[in-house]
Amino acid sequence: MTESSPFNYRYFADHAAKIGGRSLDYGCGYGSIVALGRQRDLDIWGADTFSGNYARWLTAVPPEVRSRVQKIENGRADFPDEHFDLVFSNQVLEHVTDPEAVIADMCRLVKPGGTFISAFPVTETWYEGHIGLYFVHRFPKGSRLRQRYFDLCHRLGFGIHRGKHLRATSLSPNAPNAAAKVRRIQVSTRGREITCRRIAAANRP
Repeated sequence: MTESSPFNYRYFADHAAKIGGRSLDYGCGYGSIVALGRQRDLDIWGADTFSGNYARWLTAVPPEVRSRVQKIENGRADFPDEHFDLVFSNQVLEHVTDPEAVIADMCRLVKPGGTFISAFPVTETWYEGHIGLYFVHRFPKGSRLRQRYFDLCHRLGFGIHRGKHLRATSLSPNAPNAAAKVRRIQVSTRGREITCRRIAAANRP
């Protein structure tokens, strides 16, 4: 996993290297960024719920980093408070029903003076990476027009997850609203200033 890795992976690995210290990929999925970071000798860790549709992801975590990936249970990652210099989430907030609670747990893990970064799709983003189509967020959620747009694109050979079941589960229901929810959050814990950054480049196809 080198320069051919997705832009997001390289962005966060590069940022972890720049900041130094200990980093956490909150919502790490298969552990791909953790594996990339370890290839660079970074002190990087991962955490995810590995529940429901994502339970099988735990078995897909590379063996060489499996000991560095922990399970999130009851909304809490199994790490001490103020443990990381950098906590980041890559396309996570749009998948959760309670972004405020998730952000609170991530902020719990950041050291005083540390850094928290979250990348997620917003309505301004043209490309929806979950299903590989453009302009999806421009259609009303759950509308027939959006469904017809999906069908037309898939018949023409565009997009991914073309089966109806996969398509429905791959387009996150919270994706268009995640940014609005995050913008309403003012985080202030123990005198720390946490910044939620929108990284538009991280949503490039």
